[in-house]
Amino acid sequence: MNLLKSILHNIGVVAVGFLFALVGVGTDRLLGIASFQSLFALVLSSALLAAGFLLRVWATYHFYYRQMNVIVLSAQTYLITDGPYRFSRNPLYLGGNVFTSWALLWSLVPSAALYSLSSIGRSWGLW
Repeated sequence: MNLLKSILHNIGVVAVGFLFALVGVGTDRLLGIASFQSLFALVLSSALLAAGFLLRVWATYHFYYRQMNVIVLSAQTYLITDGPYRFSRNPLYLGGNVFTSWALLWSLVPSAALYSLSSIGRSWGLW
């Protein structure tokens, strides 16, 4: 049951990624900016989508396994230090950045690139 909840939770995250990519495509169409197609970018974006999705499922599974909520406004009562949390302080956030990169490559539009770069820059503390 925990695995199913983790998968369903992250399908919503993928849907949000699709929405951002589609907004980028629509913005570029309104501005008259042409997009381009690349098999390499499509393959790479598919790999990023799979990696980000699996990382987030693994991370949310550890929350649900301990009967914790994934999204809360206060501190949790337990600190998770196993699973993907051995390698990253916040694998859910890391997976979100992978999705941002995926949306950039999938849509191949300048608007999505600007959004992705700004999101990654904020997560790395560059601005």
